[in-house]
Amino acid sequence: MSEPVSVSAPTLGGAGGKSDRVIRAVVHSIATGKWLPGQRLPSVRESESIWGVNRLTVLKAYRSLVAAGLVRSAPRSGFFVSAGPRVERATRHRVELERICDSICAQIRRQTGLSPVGALRYMAQLAESRAQECPECAFVECTRFQAASHAAEIASHLAVPCLPLTLEQLAGKRLRIPPHVRTLITTGFHRAEVGALAEPPDLVAVEVPIRFSPRTAADLGRSGAPVVALGLDRETMIQIAGELVELIDLPDDALTTAQVTPDELDDTLRQYLGDADSRTGALDRPRVLLSTSLWEAAAHWHDHPSVQPIDYELCPEAWPRLADAIGLPLGSLP
Repeated sequence: MSEPVSVSAPTLGGAGGKSDRVIRAVVHSIATGKWLPGQRLPSVRESESIWGVNRLTVLKAYRSLVAAGLVRSAPRSGFFVSAGPRVERATRHRVELERICDSICAQIRRQTGLSPVGALRYMAQLAESRAQECPECAFVECTRFQAASHAAEIASHLAVPCLPLTLEQLAGKRLRIPPHVRTLITTGFHRAEVGALAEPPDLVAVEVPIRFSPRTAADLGRSGAPVVALGLDRETMIQIAGELVELIDLPDDALTTAQVTPDELDDTLRQYLGDADSRTGALDRPRVLLSTSLWEAAAHWHDHPSVQPIDYELCPEAWPRLADAIGLPLGSLP
């Protein structure tokens, strides 16, 4: 039987929920070689004491690690560190980083007489502060709304500040890409345009896949209301209709898509919903989805309960590649 891992109680401070912090503690122990492939993780009962959380939180964290390929579950035996590509990926920088850490610690002692632990904590906080002021990555999209939404996703998922930029801002070099930005991120829709802005090796462009938000789709499905999707071009609306049909079991007559210009938008919305300040009406009033370009053109409709932007999010498979491009040594934590 594999030897169980030996742990000490880590600090659970920082961003994220309790299960997220347990996940990060486990991933760090795997990445640093403290826990090796085949070793058993603490039992759920042991983990309650080690991490100061309840069993449901531990189970949620462990199951997320199983889904990520870092941990395997053995019935009646517990959870074990996996032996596979995800673990190899998480540990691939261990030797170099340990060597650099040893060198830095020796330099701190020699030049300042400070404790390396205290000095490195200070330096980590300083690096975080500087990253907030000068993000090293930027998400480039055609609208401010979508650029800001995806930049916020990256900041939340990877704990890395990300600058939102629009193609309009960068067109004709009206806005220079800040010198601290090293990675431009975009979707397949704008791969060529953003690729032309990148100047390797100082600046690289990364394409990531996006999808219609499953959370938004679930909300639409629960509402039971007809759905109207409005956009600037026919091809985009056909694609959105296909995604909605896959995500929601909508009858044919419950989904309407239309190509609308910004000048036509106000009259079109009134046709479906009445006035912009109307908050009441029939139960079968449709939910109207606007493409991000139309959403920016409909500011006075933003507070209407039946109007919302078409919400995209990064696909799950985008995170490992994105983490590598940004330069995160532990990759994309689940």
